[in-house]
Amino acid sequence: MLPLGLLKCMIIWFSAHLSEDESKLILNNVILEYPIVNRFFASLLYEWVRTGYSGKISLEKFRKDLEEMFSSRSSLMEKSFNNSGSSSSQLDMQSFDKSNNLLLQTASSMTSNNTVSYHPSSVGIIEKIDTSYSYGINTHIFFSDSQKTSRNNLNFPNREFIPIDFVHFFHKSLRNDIEYVVFLSIKLAEDDGILAEFHRRFHLLHFLLRLHSSSEDEVAFPALESRVTLQNVSHSYTLDHNLEVEHFNKISVFLSKLTSLQGDEVVDGKKLRYKRLCLKLHNACKSMQRTLTDHIKHEEIELWPLFREHFSVEDQEKIVGNMLGRTKAEFLQEIIPWLMASLTPDEQHDLMFLWRKVTRHTKFFQWLGEWW
Repeated sequence: MLPLGLLKCMIIWFSAHLSEDESKLILNNVILEYPIVNRFFASLLYEWVRTGYSGKISLEKFRKDLEEMFSSRSSLMEKSFNNSGSSSSQLDMQSFDKSNNLLLQTASSMTSNNTVSYHPSSVGIIEKIDTSYSYGINTHIFFSDSQKTSRNNLNFPNREFIPIDFVHFFHKSLRNDIEYVVFLSIKLAEDDGILAEFHRRFHLLHFLLRLHSSSEDEVAFPALESRVTLQNVSHSYTLDHNLEVEHFNKISVFLSKLTSLQGDEVVDGKKLRYKRLCLKLHNACKSMQRTLTDHIKHEEIELWPLFREHFSVEDQEKIVGNMLGRTKAEFLQEIIPWLMASLTPDEQHDLMFLWRKVTRHTKFFQWLGEWW
C-alpha cells in the first residue's frame, strides 16, 4: 500500500507540470468522483492537485527535500540495525494483522494467547532512530512548514495542547459530518439521485459516532469515575448516548422507506409521498443535529475540562492510547483521512504527534508509520 505522504508527494509533483486546462479537467473529475470514492480521500486529492498547480511549493525546494529524505534512508536503516541488533530484524519480520484491534500491543508482549498488554511510553523517553522510512516522508511532506519541532523533541509543539484534546478533534469532525448529512437531507426532495450518497454518509456517521461513544463509555468515563471526587459526573452523558441511538433508528426507518420507494417510478401520488418522507427525514436529521451538537457542547464545557484538572499528561496519554486500542486497523484507515480533512495543518500535526507519542513502541506506532 502506498503511504499517503508519498502519494501526496507524487501528485503535487505531477500537478506542477500540468497546463491550466489539464489541471481544471483533473479537478473537475475529482469532484465528480466524490459520491463514488471516499469523500475525504477525494478532498485530499483535490487539495494536492490544486496546491501543485498553484505553485505554492517551489519545485526546486521540493526536489531538494526529496533528495535529502531518500539519501537519509540508507543511513537511518544502517544505524537502526547496528543499534538494535537481531531484535530489530525480528521486529521487522513481524506481520501486522490488519483485521484485529491489537495494534496497541507492544512487540515484547506478543504471546501465544494474544493477550493485550498496553504500556504507554513514559514522558522523557526519546527514540533516537525512526526505523520507518515512510514516516520520515509523510510527516515532512504532509505537514511541511507546520512541523516546526524536532522529531526527537517530546515536548508538545503547542504548550496548551494536551493528549485529551484528541477528543475535541474528533468532535470537530463529527460536527462537520452531521452538518453534511443535514445538508444532504435538504437536497433529497429535489434530487433523488443523491439518496445513495446520503445513505453512505449517514451510515458512516452512525458508525463513527457509535465508535466514539463506546470509547467514551468504556474508557474515558470510567477513568473519570475512578476519581473519588468525580463520581457520577458522566452518568447523564452515557444516557445521552442511548438517546442518540433512538435518533439514528428513527432516521433509518425513513431512509428504508425512501429506498424502497425509489425503486419504483416516482410519479403522481408516489412523488408526493416521496417528498413527504423527505421532509420527515430532514426534520429527523435536524432533531438529531440539535441533540448531538448540544451533547458535544456540554461535554466540552462541563466534562472534558475535568481531565485537564484531575489527570496528568501521562494519565491522559494512557486514556487516549486505550481508546485507540479499541479500533481495528481497517477502520483507522478510514478514520485518519476523515479526521485530517476537518483539521487545520497545525491540528493535523498535533494529532499525529500525539498518536506517535502515546503509542511509542507499539504495533500501532509501527503501523501508522507504514500506512500514513
